[in-house]
Amino acid sequence: MSRQVKMLLLFFLLAGSVFSIARFAGSGLLAQPQPAGKTVSPADLPVREYNHRTGSGGAVTVLVFSDFQCSSCRTAAQALDRLAEEFAREITLVYKHYPLPRFANSFAAALAAEAAGAQGKFWDMHDLLYERQSEWTDAAEPVAVFGQWAAQLGLDVEQFRRDVASEEVAERVRQDIADGQQLEIIGTPTIYVNGTPLPVKPTYRNLKRAIELALEP
Repeated sequence: MSRQVKMLLLFFLLAGSVFSIARFAGSGLLAQPQPAGKTVSPADLPVREYNHRTGSGGAVTVLVFSDFQCSSCRTAAQALDRLAEEFAREITLVYKHYPLPRFANSFAAALAAEAAGAQGKFWDMHDLLYERQSEWTDAAEPVAVFGQWAAQLGLDVEQFRRDVASEEVAERVRQDIADGQQLEIIGTPTIYVNGTPLPVKPTYRNLKRAIELALEP
C-alpha cells in the first residue's frame, strides 16, 4: 500500500468519525480529526526560494502553515522542533506564514520573523514569538516588543524596523497566505507530509508516525 493511499484512507476514516477516537489499522495515528487542505504531489508543494527551512535534501518534506498568535501552532512548533532534530537527515522542514484575520497581531509577528530572517535569525525569532506568545498577543504596539527582541538577538535594529515596514517582506507573507488558500486550508496549523495534509491533531506522536509512514518503501 502506497504512503499516499495510507494517509488518504486515514483521512476518509476520520471524515466519518468526527466524534470518535479510534486507531487506523495499526498505523499508530490517533484519530482526532484536524482541518486539512487538499492533497498534492510532493513536487507541487508551494515551497518558495525565500521560505525558511531546516535541513535539505531529505526524503520527506514537512511543510507547515502556521500563525504565531495561534496556541495550537505553538504546541505543534515544539513537536516539529523536536522531530527536526530526530529526523535531521530524513526530513526538510519548511515554514510558511498563515496569519489568521481574527488575530490582531499575527501579521505583524510574521513580518517580524521575516525581518529577522533577513539577518539570518528567522528561527531564533520564530522560537521567541512562540515561547513568549503571551507578551505580545495583546500588545497595542507589537512591533516595539519585537524590536526589543531584535536587539536581544544582536540584530541591526534599524534595519530590522525597515524590513518590518517594507513591501517586499509583506508580499512574502501575502504570498504564503495565497499559497495556503490555493491548497484550500481552513485553519492553523496545517501540516503537509510529502504533499499529504495531516488529518489528525499535530501531536509529536502523530507527526512522528506520519513521517515514519512517509519514509517506508
